Amino acid sequence: MEKHTYRLGVTKKIRRHLRTLEIDQPFTTRELLNYGNRSAIDNCIFRMIQEGEIHRITRGVFVRAKSFGGKRPYYTQREIAEIKANSFGRKLQTHPFKKAKEIAVRLGLIKPGQKWIKECDELESTYEISGPSSSFMFDGKRIYFKKTTRRKIQLGDSRAGLVMRALWYNGFRNRFALWGFEAQRKAYQGLYGLDRREIHESSALMPAWLSDILNLDNNDNFVPGRAIIAA
Repeated sequence: MEKHTYRLGVTKKIRRHLRTLEIDQPFTTRELLNYGNRSAIDNCIFRMIQEGEIHRITRGVFVRAKSFGGKRPYYTQREIAEIKANSFGRKLQTHPFKKAKEIAVRLGLIKPGQKWIKECDELESTYEISGPSSSFMFDGKRIYFKKTTRRKIQLGDSRAGLVMRALWYNGFRNRFALWGFEAQRKAYQGLYGLDRREIHESSALMPAWLSDILNLDNNDNFVPGRAIIAA
């Protein structure tokens, strides 16, 4: 009887919490851990799913239903990945392999459609994260979190950040050393003055060879607000 009463108390607290959320606003198991022990919370969630009160999106992520028995709302892979990462206090960002491949095509290292170094199907659903590597299933597909360094996380997911991480990812050192400005020009394609400023201000986060590639020690030609190269 006491155990049953405890579980009813946990259920009441969780339902009260759910009423503070917007309809279709996802929530995680971790948000509920202060309402009772893990066993009671898991049992409550299971019952609420069975009754159609909430929907399970993926392991540990749920959403309040519009009405009992209503359909589960649609979420993108990126949205769910961010929810999972945020629930553990981790920062998530795009994996740089696509940008690395784009730059490789511009440099003539590969033809469009051809596979690039380290490219595999798994990378299509891989994100870099500031924490341990892990994975989870979402809509029948496995999503991967790959641990990365603090410096790469600090470079971020902006246009400039993605270019810096893409060059770092594949180490275009030799090609840029041979081709000089022409290779740099192609890597900078689509970046503008503010992006170039961001790259320059991030020099302390990059290895020396990448600083040299991006010409960070010679900024005489840098004009703020002017496009570095036309796309």
